[in-house]
Amino acid sequence: MPVYRFNEYYCGNNYLEVQVYPEILTRGKGKRRKGQYKPTRAVQQTLNDNNRNRYVHRLFNHNFTPADFFITVTYKDKYLPKDFKAAEKEVNNYIRRIQRLAKKMNLPPPRIFKVTGYGARRKRLHSHLIVSGIFAPDVFKTLWQINVGAGEYELRGKITVDSLEFDKFGIQNLSDYFMKHIEENKRRGLKCTYYRSRSMEEPIKNPRVKRLRTKQVEHMGSHTDFSAVENLYSGYNFIRPDEYANASEMERALFYNEDFGGFFFLLRFYKPPRRDLR
Repeated sequence: MPVYRFNEYYCGNNYLEVQVYPEILTRGKGKRRKGQYKPTRAVQQTLNDNNRNRYVHRLFNHNFTPADFFITVTYKDKYLPKDFKAAEKEVNNYIRRIQRLAKKMNLPPPRIFKVTGYGARRKRLHSHLIVSGIFAPDVFKTLWQINVGAGEYELRGKITVDSLEFDKFGIQNLSDYFMKHIEENKRRGLKCTYYRSRSMEEPIKNPRVKRLRTKQVEHMGSHTDFSAVENLYSGYNFIRPDEYANASEMERALFYNEDFGGFFFLLRFYKPPRRDLR
């Protein structure tokens, strides 16, 4: 029977994600076990995409709270960047203005996550950002203005600044939107990347071996009885896999892999949010 490993990811004070998987055996350093499963290129790409999406979701839940903002910036026709590189320059300058003002006001470096790309319908360049709520919304809007001369300023385009809305999944809907935005642009052959500020912190990863006995894990997978793992994390509410809103995550929450000969789990927990999550 396989030995099961646990990877626990503590995201802020309110969210916990636990990956449970069978240990993959190797024979000697760098030597692959004979007959060990090696995924195809397509399977590996899907795995990489899923891991990236989960990473960004954990990153969001760890670094942001309801006091922070989701910002979208667009352009008027006369200020529309000529290409992706020009759009990246515009929004990166906007980020630098935010950072400079924070430094001038002796505020902590803002946490910022940004994606630039093309709209689905009109393919107009725009950017989405999540920014820590160090300023009032009007300040973020003012920083999107351009000097048109004679002491006059006007917005480069429409800008929306909305407070983040959390639920028991945190802001997964928003992280999914960011990643979907990237994937849709890739499918159209359009360039789209993301940026994260250095001030963002990594979720706390706590790897464990034998968090539960193998028989308990096998029972959990065979009977969808999660009571054993629920009892491990007091203070957190367990989210059953059938509650997951994302269909692909529901599939990955519990499945048996014939090649590895063991169960794989993606388990999630949360604490009901307080007014101040920090």
